[in-house]
Amino acid sequence: MRLDQIKIDDRIYPRPQKDSDNIRSLVEKLKVETSLDPIIVQNVTEDGDVKCLVLNGVHRLVAYAEYNKLDGTQKITDIEVEHWKGESPSKG
Repeated sequence: MRLDQIKIDDRIYPRPQKDSDNIRSLVEKLKVETSLDPIIVQNVTEDGDVKCLVLNGVHRLVAYAEYNKLDGTQKITDIEVEHWKGESPSKG
């Protein structure tokens, strides 16, 4: 799934802040492995629009974004996701 299609909804994210040490560690891992464990997502319809929200993997999603800001790295645009409870990916 394209990285820019996945959204974080702070209304459902259970932690008050993100762990910057964890994110830095994941960015370092991306320098070697170029992928992380799949992010768990769910399609949600809001105001007629279907959004793909992170249920598990916020730190991994942020790490991909931070990695892509680094100079001299090949940008990661597509990542592996798993849809919550086996729901079908949204068309569109």
